[in-house]
Amino acid sequence: MLKKAISLLLILAICCAALITGSMAESGAKDNYTLDRVVVLSRHNIRSPLSGNGSLLGDITPHEWFDWTSNPSELSLRGGVLETMMGQYFRLWLEKEGLFPENYQPEEGEVRFYANAKQRTLATARYFSAGLLPVAEPPIEYHGTYDTMDPTFEPSLNFITDEYAQDALAEIVGENGFDGILADLNDAISLLMDTADIEQSESYQAGTYGDLLKGETVLTLTEGKEPSMTGPIKNATSVADAMILQYYEEADEQKAAFGHNLSMEEWQKIHSIVDTYTDMLFCSPMVSVNVAHPLLQEIRAELTQEGRKFSFLCGHDANIASVLAALNYGDYLLPDTVEQHTPIGVKLVFERWVTEDNEAFYKINLVYQSTQQLRGMEQLTLDNPPVIYPLCFEGADAEGMVAEVDLLALLDGAIGAYDALVEKYTANTGVAASVDYADPACWAYYGDGENKDVDAFLICPTVDMNDEYNMSMEDEATKASFLGALNMERGIYTDRARMFAPYYRQAAMKVYALNQEDREPWMRFAYTDVSAAFAYYLENENQGRPIILAGFSQGADMCYRLLEEYFGDEVLHDQLVAVYAIGWPCSETLAKQYPQIVPASGPDDLGVVISFDCEAPGVEETFITPAGKRAYAINPLNWKTDGTPAEKAENLGACFTNYSGEIKREETGLCGCFIDETRGVLKVTDIDAADYPPIVPGLPEGAYHVYDYQFFFRNLQQNVNLRIERFIEELERAEANAA
Repeated sequence: MLKKAISLLLILAICCAALITGSMAESGAKDNYTLDRVVVLSRHNIRSPLSGNGSLLGDITPHEWFDWTSNPSELSLRGGVLETMMGQYFRLWLEKEGLFPENYQPEEGEVRFYANAKQRTLATARYFSAGLLPVAEPPIEYHGTYDTMDPTFEPSLNFITDEYAQDALAEIVGENGFDGILADLNDAISLLMDTADIEQSESYQAGTYGDLLKGETVLTLTEGKEPSMTGPIKNATSVADAMILQYYEEADEQKAAFGHNLSMEEWQKIHSIVDTYTDMLFCSPMVSVNVAHPLLQEIRAELTQEGRKFSFLCGHDANIASVLAALNYGDYLLPDTVEQHTPIGVKLVFERWVTEDNEAFYKINLVYQSTQQLRGMEQLTLDNPPVIYPLCFEGADAEGMVAEVDLLALLDGAIGAYDALVEKYTANTGVAASVDYADPACWAYYGDGENKDVDAFLICPTVDMNDEYNMSMEDEATKASFLGALNMERGIYTDRARMFAPYYRQAAMKVYALNQEDREPWMRFAYTDVSAAFAYYLENENQGRPIILAGFSQGADMCYRLLEEYFGDEVLHDQLVAVYAIGWPCSETLAKQYPQIVPASGPDDLGVVISFDCEAPGVEETFITPAGKRAYAINPLNWKTDGTPAEKAENLGACFTNYSGEIKREETGLCGCFIDETRGVLKVTDIDAADYPPIVPGLPEGAYHVYDYQFFFRNLQQNVNLRIERFIEELERAEANAA
């Protein structure tokens, strides 16, 4: 198998202790150690196959599949029950170790459940939480739109060049190439074909799916997407995966194998096809540190999160496989399961144990229900525990304990390995691996304006119209437009704010022609620069000063991402005057998932998001706010969030500026507006749409997006000053009370 080729630089190839069959309580640390924190990376529990009967699965065998209890790819009823049992077992263990009291109701921040946004992962987290905390209802955190892949859990390639792809493919296939890997799987695929009677199906006889024993395999590496494969190994994996899931669900073992009698070893051989497929896509050294990079960072953050007792991160088999591969964990075969690498529902468990001298050590285990427990739906107890397979890292003692400093160094090494790859493969391309925000040339504004009350961190809208996906920092013409776009809106903030605005490799206009899922990799790439610039600003310039975040269009999108990443910190959030995220919707999903994202409800509330996007009354949808979607919005004339109309007499002045920031035209009372409560967009009245063309490709007539802040320039300017005044008053009041 491919994993046998993975170098064992940091971790021993085999476990340093025999398999522990007792409970986790019995496998715990030495005397005088106290369990202090647990972090779990889980695979979802039993699901239905990823594709339905109308696809390959329905054609490639003459047999009828199990009548699945859920839609394709979703958690099954059995999976939900089994996951609840696992949660109950963890509750018993944590209560025994004293980390949880009985009927624990955690305080805010003590427990975190964070799942990928797919149904099977969210449902797994929900069922596990029900077993773990039966008298509490912890929120299940997920990011992005429901039933899409969260970038943290999506095992996509965060970076790629042609040279990197070539080297990574060579590493994956080895000396014998795809034909050699397929030859190694010949016995397993033959067993699968015999069991499912594949050669008897009409579609296979017609050559619809090629020759599973001799066909051509193609593996594709694309930036921003998961590694993908076509050919016999992929097709065989789809069937093998469904066979194993059917084996878990179907009580009659012979019926589960389509009338055949298979031994445990034969079921394991069938699943070895899936293991090889996963290894090829996600577990080579060069690919694993790439696809696991965001998740490794998330795990490290949870291991060091102050006040946290328990973290549950729920993803997929590829997540656990790539994380272990990135940590250079060697080849292993798990006992008592047909899935010997990443069984269904498996948990990678990091247990933090603390000595009386406050020294911290970790035990790391893979915890999973055996195949017998899955099929029999056995109740888990401390006397009938799941299988616990200890992972022993280099430097661990005889009981598998590794010092916290060594574990964090191991994670840092894996995280740094990604950075090293980026540096290596961009060294001779002229593409900067990262932007150096210590260089003043990387800022459009840096501390512009003396003796100001607050800092404004401005993020530029989309100005790159070139045939590329992200702006080049070497493109001086586009950077001139970048500065000009910032100048057009900066007058709203300059009266009271010191200005900071980084150049960043923003997503180009062509990115917005893509669907949301395909657009996201380029947006994430742009955000890495914005985040780096904001981190530099915080460390070197902020010094506790009040902050305004401001951005238009793509800049508003980046504001939301900054809120997600940084402003969950209460201390930093207390410095936030407001966020002017204009021209990109503050979605209900976003506000629900991130409590630090609070839509504005009036003219002077603090720490809130002011957001709207303008349209003519007759417009029904745009790519910014599609039909069927709803955003939070506030009316910038009357500062109401319902449909109450604002008359044009309330408009203090529309200002149309040029690239130097000079107001070329100002008109008081130009337009009124009201909020469309169905979609949460701002409908602008009293003007002719023909006078204000959409300009942006893909927007219909009457989409006033590019005029969002220009129509209400003076009202926004007044509002910025009002919120700053309110913030200063509240700050002075708090200081007086403290004195």
